[in-house]
Amino acid sequence: MSETTDREMANCVVETLECLCEDLEQKIRAKFDQGDPRWPPLKPSTVKHKKRIKKEKMLIVTGQMRGAVTHKVTVSGRTVSGEVGIWDQAVLEYAPSHEFGTRNGSIPERSFLRSTYDEEIDRLAEDANTILGDAVESFWMDRPVPKPK
Repeated sequence: MSETTDREMANCVVETLECLCEDLEQKIRAKFDQGDPRWPPLKPSTVKHKKRIKKEKMLIVTGQMRGAVTHKVTVSGRTVSGEVGIWDQAVLEYAPSHEFGTRNGSIPERSFLRSTYDEEIDRLAEDANTILGDAVESFWMDRPVPKPK
């Protein structure tokens, strides 16, 4: 492969990972909006409070935690990695309590990151396989590399 082809393939990998991370990010945010039937119900006092403040979705009061879900794609030498999560320090003060629950049980586990990842990883891997397979085929057939969607 030529240097141009190597660069094109590297860009394709980065763009693909970027798309897959954005997809997962959207699925996690959707879980905030839709909830998860596996989550334990809110305590009656919490339901009453949320009705009073007109914020009835389970994990949403201000929307900061939902809005803090983001991703990063990192290239280090020949290694490309993608992460989806929360890096906002203010939100990290309370997000783990919801994701993992608290030790004293006052907040039960209501996973939004790990559970969504587990639900989506097979589909995302299949999508990556398809996109990158099409890219490799394009290289072999000397056609333009398709952009990930």
